[in-house]
Amino acid sequence: MDDSPRPPSYRDLLVERAERPRATRPTFRGIVDFCVSVVVAGGFAVVLGTRLYEKWALSRSSSGFQRADWFWLVLVLVTLGLVLPLVVRTRRRERDLVKNGNVAIASVLSQTMHARSGSWVTYDFKDAHGTRYQGACTDKTKELFKGMSFLVFYEPGLPTRRVASCESNFEVVLPNEEQ
Repeated sequence: MDDSPRPPSYRDLLVERAERPRATRPTFRGIVDFCVSVVVAGGFAVVLGTRLYEKWALSRSSSGFQRADWFWLVLVLVTLGLVLPLVVRTRRRERDLVKNGNVAIASVLSQTMHARSGSWVTYDFKDAHGTRYQGACTDKTKELFKGMSFLVFYEPGLPTRRVASCESNFEVVLPNEEQ
């Protein structure tokens, strides 16, 4: 395989030139990730609720609850109360960057495979002012190799706040792709 830089795809050039706000939609990976998150959170809630209901049903009172029961209740509620809003907030920020952020074409500097995280790429890109930035991310597409290019969406005033298209749960919908 040749490691020489490849030009960006025609679609990437169109996305780069698209006016803001850009139309977006969740990727298939994004939909699956969201559904898994909901199922896991719902599973925790159902298991905890069933366990506590069974304890309560024995005496029709919370007096039968032991200290460990209260500990698990508080732990699960705090975890769900912190994790779910954090996931929603992260997704909202990511979608906002894809929709309204500046776009740059990044070049893959290296690609490695890891047993746990899959494909990991390091990349660099130039912002609108010509400043070069480097970053690394998981390539959820598993299609990027050294020398290839992809899009990076970043905040204009803070280019270090960015999301790479290869790890994003959202994609830009071009006018000719709308249904």
